[in-house]
Amino acid sequence: MSHLVHSDVEGAQKGPEMGINASATLCYKNVMKRLLRVLARTADGVCAIDRDQTIVLWNASAERILGFAAKHVLGLPCCEVLRAIDDNGCRVCRRNCAMLRMALGDRPIATRTLSSQTRSGERLWIDVSTLVMLHDGHRTRPPVLAHQFRDASRLKALEVAQRRLSRGPRIESPVEVSTTGASGSIDLVELTGREKEVLELLADGAGTRSIAGHLFVSTATVRNHIAHILSKLGVHSRLEAVIHAIEEEHEAAGVP
Repeated sequence: MSHLVHSDVEGAQKGPEMGINASATLCYKNVMKRLLRVLARTADGVCAIDRDQTIVLWNASAERILGFAAKHVLGLPCCEVLRAIDDNGCRVCRRNCAMLRMALGDRPIATRTLSSQTRSGERLWIDVSTLVMLHDGHRTRPPVLAHQFRDASRLKALEVAQRRLSRGPRIESPVEVSTTGASGSIDLVELTGREKEVLELLADGAGTRSIAGHLFVSTATVRNHIAHILSKLGVHSRLEAVIHAIEEEHEAAGVP
C-alpha cells in the first residue's frame, strides 16, 4: 500500500504568499495532491520530499525495491534513508544536496545511476529520475522533488562486464565489486580449476589467443574450456558467463 502524508504536502506549500490569488493557490494544491497520488501508484519506486528534504511520499514500489516500509521513513530526511553514493564513492545524499540547489536554480536534473542503501544494509544500484514541482509563476517558492527510481543492478553488472571484456585500460570505481574472491579465484563449484582460470581471464578482458599464451595451451583447448563453461553455467556468450560470475560473487558477498 502506498502512503502519502497529506498534511506534509500542504505544509510544503504553506499558505498563499502576498498577492497570490487564493483560488489559484487552492487549485495548485489540488493538482499537487493528484500528481502525488499518481506517482504513488507507479511501478517505479517514488520518494517525494518537501522543501526541508523530509519524505512525504514513499510508495509500495519503493518499499519493494529498497525494503523500507513507508511507516518507517515518512517524516525522515531523505538523505538519512537513501544514503546514495555515485560511481566514485562520493556521497550524493546530504542536507541541501546538489539536486535541491539545481531545482531552486531552475536547472534540469539529469537521470543518474546511484548506489543506494537498502533496509538490510546492503547497497543497490538504482536509476534515479527527478521531477521538480514548482509553483507556476512563482519560482521563489521552494520546490517539491519526487525521486522516481528503479533497480539497475543487472544493467550495472553488464556495464562492469563490458568494461572488463574491453581491450582498453581497466579502471574500477571504488564501489565496484571484483569478480574474484579473497583467494583470487571465482568460486563457481561446478567449474574445474582450469575452467575457473579461463573465466577469470575472460573477466579481465583476455581473448582466446591471450588465454592460450597465458596458460601455455592451444587456442582449440581454450575454446573447448569456454564451451564447457558456457554449458555448465547455462549461458550463450562469454559476456553472459562473466555477468553470471559477477552476480554469484555479489550474492556470496552479500552485495547487490
